[in-house]
Amino acid sequence: MARKKSSRSKKPRKAPKDPERAARNRRFAIAAVLGLGAVASFVGASAGLDAVERRATAHLTPGDPDIIVHWPRDPATDRVWLPLTERDRLGSVVVRAASGGRALSREPLEEIGRVLFESGWFDRPPTVRWTHDAQIVVEGRWRVPVAAVRLGAKEYLIDYDARVLPLDFPSGQSNMIFLLNPSQPLVATGQTWAGEDIKAALDLILLLQKENLLEQVAGIDLGQGRQSGVLSILSDRGARVIWGGGPNHLRPAEQPTSVKLARLRALLDRTGRIDASVDLVDLRPQQPLIERSPG
Repeated sequence: MARKKSSRSKKPRKAPKDPERAARNRRFAIAAVLGLGAVASFVGASAGLDAVERRATAHLTPGDPDIIVHWPRDPATDRVWLPLTERDRLGSVVVRAASGGRALSREPLEEIGRVLFESGWFDRPPTVRWTHDAQIVVEGRWRVPVAAVRLGAKEYLIDYDARVLPLDFPSGQSNMIFLLNPSQPLVATGQTWAGEDIKAALDLILLLQKENLLEQVAGIDLGQGRQSGVLSILSDRGARVIWGGGPNHLRPAEQPTSVKLARLRALLDRTGRIDASVDLVDLRPQQPLIERSPG
């Protein structure tokens, strides 16, 4: 009997390798590995930022905010001159503004800068920034009070540009040089108190400060009616020294500012007092007038 032939087919022969295709495949593989590595790094970094975000958010809770405000200081003593009650009030405003935004974002910073600028204490919006350890730092140029305008039972602080500051005191308790009888009414916080008499009084305060003649000055009367703008220095013992028009507001028939200053200094050198220990001194005439009340 004859045998049957085997039906198994032979295996096909492999095609020879293409060197260019192999190199291309290797490049694709390397790119894929690098891409996966980048994704893994991004995911890891995002997880790290989320952890920092959670820590920063904890700092912004109203109970324990980590906010640093650079309060205004007196250059001579390096002491903070802003009253503690006002610092507490502004601190509460800052905390409320910070807690309303997402941590490590611009939201709370912009809100803090806005509310502080609107408070009336700053010349321009303060700088508010995050630190590397998730603190908020507030810095800016504060408006500095130079006098208090006394109206009725209150004294309203103003700065060198006559802008009304957001702080007032009962009459006689501001510990500032007070101004009496302004010709114009009170304006809103942050606005300029109008009137040439206010400006003249501020110019006089700056002049006396520059000449070291301010120590015995308690206040300045701006005058009333037809005498509005005729400034009188009120000494710390209740005497009146009539100055006249402000340093840059000379009125007719008055001696120039240089003569008034020389007379004031002469009185201080001779008597130890700018008011000469009398009740009234008038620096305006050609010959200064000195009066003592009878009795």
